[in-house]
Formats: sequence, C-alpha cells, structure tokens
Amino acid sequence: MGIIGECSPSSLVLPSSSEPHTSSLLPSGYFDLDPSRTLDVIFDALTSSLLTHHRFFIDLLRCSAWSSPPSSEPVNSHEMDLSGESGSSVAAQVLGFKFKHYQDQTVMRKGEEAPKEMVLMAAILVREGLVKLKELWEHVSLRRFAARVEEEKS
Repeated sequence: MGIIGECSPSSLVLPSSSEPHTSSLLPSGYFDLDPSRTLDVIFDALTSSLLTHHRFFIDLLRCSAWSSPPSSEPVNSHEMDLSGESGSSVAAQVLGFKFKHYQDQTVMRKGEEAPKEMVLMAAILVREGLVKLKELWEHVSLRRFAARVEEEKS
C-alpha cells in the first residue's frame, strides 16, 4: 500500500458515503516518494487552487495516512481547548516548516510575507481537524521567533 493508501476517486467526490471504496490505488502509491515531500506537494497544490478545489483536497487528506480519526466530542466555538483536538502532527510539522521560511531573517528583510492563501489553507485544515493547531503554533509562534532574533543579536 502506498502513502495515500487505497482510495477510489469516487470516495473523494462523495465523502458522505458510509462504505469505504478500495477499488483503485492513487498514482502516488506507485512511486517511492518521501511521505513528507508528498504532503508538501499536496499543500502547494491546495494553496494554488484553494478557492476552486479545496473540498477535493480536504477529502483527499481525509482518506490519507495523514488523517486522524474524527473526534466524537462536540466542539464549543466559544472555548478553545486544544488538549483534545484532532489532526495530524506530521501535517502540522510540514505546514509549520512552510511558515518558518517566512520567519527567516533574509526573507523578512526582502519584505516577503506568507501568502494569504497559505494562511487561509492552514485555517481550513485546522477547522477541518486535519492539522493540530497546538502543534502548528509551535512552528509559527512569535515567542520562538523573538528568542531566535535575540540569540542572533548576541
């Protein structure tokens, strides 16, 4: 079984189906690809087509090895308890490394910022329970960035 596993295109289009479809292997399963790099490429594709195809990518990630089982507890939108959140730690790390690029001193001096589409993608992935906000925050936390800036000054 490949990185994404067995999953038919019909299960990506119809995620509400109660029976899992396992009739075909997605193309990435036929190649020896690094799983983190594959996820990075999926995130790049999602970022570039966020407005038009985000539902496809959400469904793709849900039937992948990076998905975690959905939480059975209802989410209270007024309280933010991150201890029981669902999501992938690996996805949070890959996405976090993408954000770290924009925290680099040379990138910041050039005035580059994280694309708005990437920020929106991260928000959607957290909302859909595919990325753990707590673990993503560890990679984009301003506290870590400030500590690194102080370290570079000394």
